[in-house]
Amino acid sequence: MQKILPFKISGLKKSLYISDNKPSPLLMNTQKKIIYSQWAIIAILIAVIIYLLLQQSKQAAIIWDLQHHVEADSITISEKLAQLEELNLALNRAKIEIEEFGRNSDSLQMRIDELNQYILKVKAGQVKKVAELNARIEEFKKLLKLKDAEIAMLRAKADSLTLSLYSMSKEKLKMKDTITTLKITQDELQQKLALASILKAEDITVTAINKKGKEIEKGRAKDVAKLKLSFTFADNKVARQDYKDIYMQLIDPMGMVVEDKNIKGGKMRIFDSTELAYSQKQTIKFDNTRQTVTFLHEKAGGYAPGTYKVDFYAEGYLIGETGFIIHR
Repeated sequence: MQKILPFKISGLKKSLYISDNKPSPLLMNTQKKIIYSQWAIIAILIAVIIYLLLQQSKQAAIIWDLQHHVEADSITISEKLAQLEELNLALNRAKIEIEEFGRNSDSLQMRIDELNQYILKVKAGQVKKVAELNARIEEFKKLLKLKDAEIAMLRAKADSLTLSLYSMSKEKLKMKDTITTLKITQDELQQKLALASILKAEDITVTAINKKGKEIEKGRAKDVAKLKLSFTFADNKVARQDYKDIYMQLIDPMGMVVEDKNIKGGKMRIFDSTELAYSQKQTIKFDNTRQTVTFLHEKAGGYAPGTYKVDFYAEGYLIGETGFIIHR
């Protein structure tokens, strides 16, 4: 016996089931709509989840880029701060030299004070723009260039006056000596200037030369007649641009200083008052143009095979060293 579930649609009687086992088309359509609605909701939820994941990924990328940019800016600002501090030392050096010539340096001191205040602002994190830092660095570089030119002019005038000073009285010579030996009173600044002004030898090379005067790559003891020892001055804006005594000390495998058969060596006094023997000495006018200094050494009786060491000194400090081997 069949079940009949009557209800009205558009005024007509319909049944949900045609028989006990077969649903009516109306029920089937209703079930399909429900299923389609569920799938549509699921699809919408999936789309929302994907959108949120994409947004989260974009935000993470933006945060990473910002962190990376901040780190890069921090490194750049540290480098610019180092340049500003180097310029500060160089300008203080220029101020001292100008005062030694008896010139007024009040205007330069005002600029140095301005630079000190700016350095404090950079250290406090109040300066963020690299372009601003570059502009201030260029500004103080130009100022340093002007002051160095002024010092060069004053030195040239002083050198020309020196020729006439021989006929002057001892009292006037003493006054000039007093002017040229004035020292900075700030102990901390003086220490910084002293350390920063130490010269440095770079690109040290040792070349063997045979009896025919030709350079040879691999020097054997029997072939080496002379040694050519060279280096280049590193850039140093703080060091005084004047005459420097450069000492070369060549040490043989036995630890002894090797004398030159043509040029007499001697003793030099280093910063701690210790006396050291040297092989050769040259007097160079340092002008901070990365000058190359070369020593030509010739040992009486030739060079024994073994490991040698060469040291270069200036103003009481070791400025560079290297080692080399002369083969059997």
